[in-house]
Amino acid sequence: MTAPPPPGLSEPAFLAVTRRFHDITGIRLGPDKRHLVEGRLRRLFPSPDASLDLAAQRLLDPTQPGATAILVDALVTNETQFFREAQHFEFLAQHLARHAGGPYRVWSAACSSGEEAYTLAMVLASRWPHDAHPPPAPAGPGGRTPGAPLVDWSVLGTDVSHTMVHRARRGVYPLSRATGIPPDGLRRFALKGEGPSQGWLLMAPALRERVRFEVFNLNRPPSAQTPWPGPFDCVFLRNMLIYFDDEARTRIVRRVLDTLAPGGLLMTGHAESLTGLGLPLRLLAPAVYTLA
Repeated sequence: MTAPPPPGLSEPAFLAVTRRFHDITGIRLGPDKRHLVEGRLRRLFPSPDASLDLAAQRLLDPTQPGATAILVDALVTNETQFFREAQHFEFLAQHLARHAGGPYRVWSAACSSGEEAYTLAMVLASRWPHDAHPPPAPAGPGGRTPGAPLVDWSVLGTDVSHTMVHRARRGVYPLSRATGIPPDGLRRFALKGEGPSQGWLLMAPALRERVRFEVFNLNRPPSAQTPWPGPFDCVFLRNMLIYFDDEARTRIVRRVLDTLAPGGLLMTGHAESLTGLGLPLRLLAPAVYTLA
């Protein structure tokens, strides 16, 4: 006889968990996400005898070390890949060719496991290589033209998930995840594993030293004690605004705009619209903005 499925979350427990998650991240998980919430909590407590209500109680207990981070890591959605929505990186490469000089700072504001931040670093390193013997790169968008000045550039990647930031800092990925990286990029910016590490790749040290990863909550208001980072010449705020309602979306984007340097770029996901939010933005290309 088939055993009955383990009990799910009670209504009070579901509301308490999702309310706490919303308070922290600004992301609202409605009744249609009940199965998602239960499934992810079940991964944390896989025993068939485990009570999800008891699991929720432990995660909501302020005396439990790391409970808040575990709750966020469990419920936040992480989806990314190298060179995702490639038009943005092509636009950035063309924009870099017109950069007048001085440092160039980029923020991957919802970096997940780091693929977007490392993709940005590849684009910047293609324009302004800093290794001792850079391989030749073609002229034109993304390629360093003869005599192009070296620029001090850096990438900051942030995410609300401690687990994702830890993975991003390692810079190690299954080779199957690298399908979006052009062959020349793989040769220049990644090291393929051998022996026990076969099937994996490591971002090259020269690239990793210019990318920094930190845990950061975009729902957290800036303060004198915990200021937001910046200023940045370009901010990638992609494929995460869809998880917020208009009020939270407007609040987060306004805070991000405060981190932009004059003439800076804001990139959002192609499926994310900022229309009707009353933001001081001018559209330059699909999902590419600058301050109006």
